[in-house]
Amino acid sequence: MADAVQEDLTLSGAALGTIGYMSPEQARAEDLDARSDLFSFGTVLYEMATGREAFPGDTTKMITSFVLERQPVSPGRLNPELPEKLEEIIKRAMEMDRNLRYQTASDLRAELQRLKRHSDSGHREAAGDSAALMGAAREAARGRSLLKRPQLLALTGVAALVMILVGRDVFLNRRGGWRPSGTPRVVPFSGLSGLEDQPAFSPDANQVAYTWTGESGSTYHLYVKLVGAGKPLRLTNDSRSDEDPAWSPDGRSIAFIRRAPHGNSEVLSIPALGGTERILGKVNRPDFCARDLTWSPDGKSVIVGDKGSSGEPSGLFQVSLEGGEKRRLTSPPRDAWGDSDPAFSPDGWLLAFVRWGRNGVSDIYLQNIAGDTKERRLTSDEALTWGIAWTPDGGALVVSSQRSGVQNLWRVSVSSGEIEPLPGIGGDSYAPAISRRGNLLAYTQAEKNDNIWRLHVSRSARRSGPPEQLISEPREQFSSQYSPDGKRIVFASDRLGNAEIWVAASDGSNPVALTSFGGPVTGTPHWSPDGRWIVFDSRPGGRSGVFVVSTEGGTPRRLTPPSTDGIVPNWSRDGKWIYFSSNRNGAPQIWKMPAEGGEAVQVTKAGGFEAQESSDGKWLYFIKFDQPGIWRMPIEGGPESLVVNRIVGRFWTLTDPYLYFLDLAAKPRTTINRLDMATGKIIRIAEAEKGQPAGLSGLSASPDGEWILYPQTDQQNSRIMVVENFHG
Repeated sequence: MADAVQEDLTLSGAALGTIGYMSPEQARAEDLDARSDLFSFGTVLYEMATGREAFPGDTTKMITSFVLERQPVSPGRLNPELPEKLEEIIKRAMEMDRNLRYQTASDLRAELQRLKRHSDSGHREAAGDSAALMGAAREAARGRSLLKRPQLLALTGVAALVMILVGRDVFLNRRGGWRPSGTPRVVPFSGLSGLEDQPAFSPDANQVAYTWTGESGSTYHLYVKLVGAGKPLRLTNDSRSDEDPAWSPDGRSIAFIRRAPHGNSEVLSIPALGGTERILGKVNRPDFCARDLTWSPDGKSVIVGDKGSSGEPSGLFQVSLEGGEKRRLTSPPRDAWGDSDPAFSPDGWLLAFVRWGRNGVSDIYLQNIAGDTKERRLTSDEALTWGIAWTPDGGALVVSSQRSGVQNLWRVSVSSGEIEPLPGIGGDSYAPAISRRGNLLAYTQAEKNDNIWRLHVSRSARRSGPPEQLISEPREQFSSQYSPDGKRIVFASDRLGNAEIWVAASDGSNPVALTSFGGPVTGTPHWSPDGRWIVFDSRPGGRSGVFVVSTEGGTPRRLTPPSTDGIVPNWSRDGKWIYFSSNRNGAPQIWKMPAEGGEAVQVTKAGGFEAQESSDGKWLYFIKFDQPGIWRMPIEGGPESLVVNRIVGRFWTLTDPYLYFLDLAAKPRTTINRLDMATGKIIRIAEAEKGQPAGLSGLSASPDGEWILYPQTDQQNSRIMVVENFHG
């Protein structure tokens, strides 16, 4: 281009040109030289090689921010077929520091010519694409090129010839991206026993980091293993469980979370081949999260779920690896449970995550990491969804969601939000992970059977005989409660696919389903004092609510308005009130409303989840959502006090004058205990033979105190499966 034209187009202080192809120095309106044009030429090669803009964005401000502050995602990550040498050329042409770029067009042309010399000379079919590349290069540099026109044409011509020689399909990913060949095949990852979970592919997809209890343990530790060969290498040895493995972008480290009950978890990293752990920070991590950790694309920070302060929902924070500083990325509404499952798009510009609503169900959101655009809600059906993996082209997400009774893998379009089941994957599938090339999918397939057990107790609160399995069916049976006369049992079960409310005789015989909501979650049933009604919670259409149904069957009636949420209900002793939990004002609190429905009033002020009145109607006993123990307060209001300082989960019940509870932290196994509320004495009744289902409820004592019901996980298997030749 003529020097006179150059002078007119490079006025001092003006940033001219097409914004997405500008060099950093041009975006800053600095003095320019030919190296700025080489940067712009590199952005054109990047786009032709990957099918994506190097610096995408919805606004000029956003694009300029990316040009000035961020390196684009490595082109080889977006297009695994790209020759390594060509990737090096593109990345050097796009160096942020102009002194590290090619210094002249001749240098770049020489590199391209060397690549051409080493390429297969048999590909001649892409001559038409050279014109497209030349046009794009001219457009990128239009109006301000400091290269002479002969230099620009020569450079473009060599690049176009390299494209021809390397092959048309390497460059033109725009029509759907790279696809593996062959028929998909599902195979076990390790073939070992024990509980495997949370697979994560290394950047080169040769290894998988995952959590495993070992073949006979109960605590999850961090392991790595080669795909298709080798034995697992154990990386961690702590007494606490380790979760959420995430590879650093360079593949040298693995970040993970060491979980502590009720928050206060540690975020750590460890070399991928083993070594010394490094603490990256501490977080108040909510218990509901399925996966809660990922690296930033530049490897300088991690993204993790945390509570900014007590009483507010968990958001996603960026934690610097150098100084440990935290920066909030998402801000869920105060009545939400929080955000989890962060996952960056392949190009690094979008953060996908799961937002848990106040009703315990969830949807997928997208957030531009520049932070100047509002998050976008991708799904709106409030199904149980967690676990996110991006397809390599960035056009879709693979998620685990309970949309058909059981947890399956689904494909979600990023542009439209359209959801379709992923074919060839079995049910009860969780924690998807996709390799960078996209030809491998890993996921966890879980098999779990929770049943209701019965234990006979003597007058001295000692076990009288071995426990017996009372109600047993496939999948989960939980939330069992004796009727006031002790002749029947109400419980929840998903034996037919979706969790519904069932009633059986006290010996477990003649089970009958009382509800047929069809998902996603129905549970927490309790008898009315007269034994005629059962109150419970359900989520038809995604909105949680308190319902009541006759013990003889019929249509359930919703008590809470459709516009508000309510869960874990229970009756007052006189049957006039129903207690329930809601976080409509922020943190979960206990509310109560008339038994026939109506205006609800808040009961607790410092948090509350499940409640039960004492038989004399003077005290309200309750547990909290994010604190251990059992608490009580006067029915008419007043200060609360801690009654049982144990980790009980949701396994507790009152049968005056006793309070029964499970101690989930007891060693070596969970214990069944009885507190005499008159004397304060705690007696250990028995040990549970196996573990209890996390997050569920169901401890109940018969009215005469001779029998105790509790749920037990009788069988649990989870193994990682790998889909070879995955077509996402």
